[in-house]
Amino acid sequence: MKRCVNCGREMIDTAKYCIYCNARQPETASAEDTRKMRPPGTVRPSGNEIQPEPAAEDAAGRPGQRISAGTVLAFLKGHRSLAGIIAAIIVVLAVILGVSAGRETEIDLAKYTEVQFSGYNGDGTARVEFDNNAFLFDLASAMAKKGTISRAAVRDATPDTIQSVMNVNWEDGTKITLAADTVDYGLDRSQGLSNGDIVTLAYRCSNAQAKKYGIRFIGEEQSLTVGGLSDVERFDAFAGVDVTVSGPDGYGEAVISKTGTEELYSRLDFTADKDHELHNGDQVIVSVTNRDGGDDFSEFGRIYGKVPGETTKVFDVSGLTEYPTFDAFAGLSVTVEGAEPYGYIILENTDESNDIWFEADRYDNLSNGDEVTVRAVPGYTGEFNAQYAEIYGRVPEKTEIILQIQDLPRQQEETE
Repeated sequence: MKRCVNCGREMIDTAKYCIYCNARQPETASAEDTRKMRPPGTVRPSGNEIQPEPAAEDAAGRPGQRISAGTVLAFLKGHRSLAGIIAAIIVVLAVILGVSAGRETEIDLAKYTEVQFSGYNGDGTARVEFDNNAFLFDLASAMAKKGTISRAAVRDATPDTIQSVMNVNWEDGTKITLAADTVDYGLDRSQGLSNGDIVTLAYRCSNAQAKKYGIRFIGEEQSLTVGGLSDVERFDAFAGVDVTVSGPDGYGEAVISKTGTEELYSRLDFTADKDHELHNGDQVIVSVTNRDGGDDFSEFGRIYGKVPGETTKVFDVSGLTEYPTFDAFAGLSVTVEGAEPYGYIILENTDESNDIWFEADRYDNLSNGDEVTVRAVPGYTGEFNAQYAEIYGRVPEKTEIILQIQDLPRQQEETE
């Protein structure tokens, strides 16, 4: 390998121009001659000396030549004509722009996220706050610098105005939105937290879409320690509630009444998982919720300094009056008419002593094998309850049955 007569770097023996400084090489120069022709004061690089910076990458990701001021001057010295100078400038700009365009601008999502903990110790919550305006502003600015959107479109934008600017410049705004929509983040847990717990914040994004606009999103997973949750007193919210049941066995009803006199009970709601058609021996599960926040008692705890110790309680059903039972469907008459698949049914009650009529979940467009649910309904009271039991002295064994359609003829197809 011979060395350049101008800069002294190694090059192939047959090269006529140095790839580093573009100096023309004597065609007969040997490696020994180039050592003699090295400019005064230059020395062979050793392992302890600063080495030339590694080559950059071009737009296609291939190793390319790093352009320095000395390299440019050397190239111009070798091309003194106007055409040569113009060509040199074009080459330099092409390489610089190629290297710049080939690298995506990185945007770190962690810069815009903050995790806040609230609530009380043992039932705290974590919430991710994302500064969307700052994120969109930085994203738009980066895309403008890359030339994937117009610089003018966001020239006068600020984090506070970026969204309105995007709406006005809808074409560039759409590109910004498409890039931003690939970003997502989330916590591995956000409820039931205690001080000292660890929650993990992770980022998810598709850089395939962002790459089209010269952008690459990054975001390192973060492990965060829960802290700052206050300790609060826990109280029995159900101590201020009564659950009473009444009516006939099988058709009993449950009523929830608040008996607590503290002001906090005005912000509590109590509901039962079932409150009618109850039997002796049934269990009713009553739940308490915060009127302003559902299952979240964080704000409730900050106001009153205490929260419900349990949010559900089981109440046993007993004391319902037992009445004789009867078959409410003993007088049911079902008439099936038509032909499948357009059959239909007609329901009648032949027993006028029980004040019952029947309704079905479907009446027509029936075929053999179809199932129809028929429900018995008392005409006077509208439902089987204590009033019906007192009037008639009995209650039905069941209020619904399922009929299976059969014996419908097949409708004949029309023939020409």
